[in-house]
Amino acid sequence: MNGRWVTSVAVAPMHAKPTFSSEMVSQSLFWDPIDVIEKKDNWNLIKSLDGYEAWMHSFYMHASSICSDREIMIIDRNMPVFSKKNDLNSLQMVLSFGSKVPVLHEHEDSLEIAFPDETRGFISNDSFKVEKSRNDMLSLSRNLLGVPYLWGGTSSFGYDCSGFVQSLLKSLNMSIARDSSDQHDDDRLSKIDLEDAEPGDLIFFFEDDKINHVGFILENNKIMHCSGEVKIESFNENDDDYNDELFKKKHVAKSITNLLED
Repeated sequence: MNGRWVTSVAVAPMHAKPTFSSEMVSQSLFWDPIDVIEKKDNWNLIKSLDGYEAWMHSFYMHASSICSDREIMIIDRNMPVFSKKNDLNSLQMVLSFGSKVPVLHEHEDSLEIAFPDETRGFISNDSFKVEKSRNDMLSLSRNLLGVPYLWGGTSSFGYDCSGFVQSLLKSLNMSIARDSSDQHDDDRLSKIDLEDAEPGDLIFFFEDDKINHVGFILENNKIMHCSGEVKIESFNENDDDYNDELFKKKHVAKSITNLLED
């Protein structure tokens, strides 16, 4: 095998067992690096960049030795990739928000990116510059409103609650664990009173004393989270978007300040 293993499709499912009928527990995005721990027929027990271990089928993977001096984070909700420059009829794939891709050349109106198999594609040459800040985090988050809920989902084609949190933080170069319980236990997050929370801080919800949901805190007693879809709901009982079932659960707020400063 030459090069490193990476995900070669826009979104690849990661399964609990080496069979398509088993539960999808997470996903891996285009160009995400993966470590192969064990092989079983056409299946691979892999470890993703966030340390998550699950099974992935071989046809979602490619060994690539491509190196690039520049990588960009896709911050559009969906980013079309074309096989030919300035040819809208040559659509090759659609990348998810949060994908990180190598750039080979910059053209006036497009960026030429690499595929793991050494072919090339073209994407829009829009501004990809964002700052590691609460303001940019909240701005990006609103572009994801309405993304449907998908168990195990980590892409803008479908999220679960912790996948949404992880993806949004990743887009601004902040890493956090895959599952909400592990996110809650991150030593870099500090517990705070909900009244002291700033927009972008996290809120965790308990069921039977176990973490089972997570979302972002917004201004005016609102939160953004993925439940059914990515949406905004209120803590205020008098608001139309108040979620009685959710907000009566035990919950705790945690600050992301250390992630921003890391």
